[in-house]
Amino acid sequence: MAKKSGLGDNIFVHGYDLSGDVGAVDKISGSKKVTDITGINSSAVERLALQGDGEISFSAWFNSAADQEHAALKGLPTGDRQVTYCPGTTAGDTASMLTAKQIN
Repeated sequence: MAKKSGLGDNIFVHGYDLSGDVGAVDKISGSKKVTDITGINSSAVERLALQGDGEISFSAWFNSAADQEHAALKGLPTGDRQVTYCPGTTAGDTASMLTAKQIN
């Protein structure tokens, strides 16, 4: 993939467009735990995917205006939150999405 700037990127947190309040997307990661389930009749290691884990972290500026950063992040809900990061707005561009608990 070719290098490109972050100009024109978008980030959405549970329906709020925080693109104007986010200064940097610090980390996007995902992983899956695996366990070996190799039978004695197998000639190679067999693995089973277990629980997945993911993270999207970003740095944002405080903005108390309606439907902006403070309204979107002020509460720490116990339910899942959806975060979508779109590094571009052209059809066919990649996007990162995560449904998880909000830590802080």
